[in-house]
Amino acid sequence: MKRENPAVTEAQVQRRWAAMDFNKDGSVSRKEFVQAEDFAAIDTDSSGTITIDELRAAMKRENPAVTEAQVQRRWAAMDFNKDGSVSRKEFVQAEDFAAIDTDSSGTITIDELRASMKRENPAVTEAQVQRRWAAMDFNKDGSVSRKEFVQAEDFAAIDTDSSGTITIDELRAAMKRENPAVTEA
Repeated sequence: MKRENPAVTEAQVQRRWAAMDFNKDGSVSRKEFVQAEDFAAIDTDSSGTITIDELRAAMKRENPAVTEAQVQRRWAAMDFNKDGSVSRKEFVQAEDFAAIDTDSSGTITIDELRASMKRENPAVTEAQVQRRWAAMDFNKDGSVSRKEFVQAEDFAAIDTDSSGTITIDELRAAMKRENPAVTEA
């Protein structure tokens, strides 16, 4: 950032870092970098959230022939909590879900999960696929909905030792990552 603008402030660097290090692990993966850049390209007012108007404008820049129905479908897939704006977290989770749901059915099958995990790591084992599937298919109906996916992602972000349970220390650390000023109470 200093090479681009020698007058950049530390606060600006910290804001950009916070926007890029989505999982708050102290490093930015290529995937996090791309997702941060994609989010910033849509969030034209730099508010930290995307509005439907910003999404519509971004989709029209990509494809001037995009229909309102296409905008509404993408919006519905992104605004998970239905509050009228899309946070970075919602954006990343929607992008991750869409990357796995290759048939765009709105649910993930175990075959789609397996293919996705193999794309990320060709050496992934069937046992690893089965463990992740068990952690995602909460209702055991053979498919993973967007809601199950988001819940599994949220749980995994807190369960840092992948034990399948969350300790008070893991919860405390997760809350501190979200808000360093969080109190013990």
